[in-house]
Amino acid sequence: MILVAIVMMAGFSMKVVADDNSKSTLAACNAGAKIIVPMALVNTVPLYFGTINILSGAGTCILNSHTAARDFADGLVASAVLPAATNAIFTVAGTKNETYAITLPGDGDGIHVTEAITPTQTMSITGFKAYVTSKTAEAVTGTLNGTGHDGFTVGATLNVLATNIGGIYSGTYPVTVDYN
Repeated sequence: MILVAIVMMAGFSMKVVADDNSKSTLAACNAGAKIIVPMALVNTVPLYFGTINILSGAGTCILNSHTAARDFADGLVASAVLPAATNAIFTVAGTKNETYAITLPGDGDGIHVTEAITPTQTMSITGFKAYVTSKTAEAVTGTLNGTGHDGFTVGATLNVLATNIGGIYSGTYPVTVDYN
């Protein structure tokens, strides 16, 4: 009986030791979430190359991405006839202090504008570039300010063919913004 009592006490004391070693520890763990609001992109002024004179055939008109200044090559020259050239102007809104990426049309064939009266007449626009307000430079990314706003202007290159007739050419092009 004494032997049974000693074995039981040894088992009990081992149980006590085991309980002392298996105490749980409480750890403070972090939790959270990042919430962003949908981005908004508004085109407030259209991309417009102004009025151009064709003097001797095909050529290009490069519209600066920020100042609406134009450079002409080959058979094209500027005209004083209105309307004047304008950069496309975009405003961007979203979550404050977040960065975002701008996607403009690629250079491949670019986009096409079509003459309103003779729809078979087209010209291509290539070389799209954005001048981002938050970067004060040409860029493909921007940063929304402390109130969640930024903006950018766009310029590009108009490619005029020797066969293009006089008229008003127009079309659309895609521009997107998204968080980085």
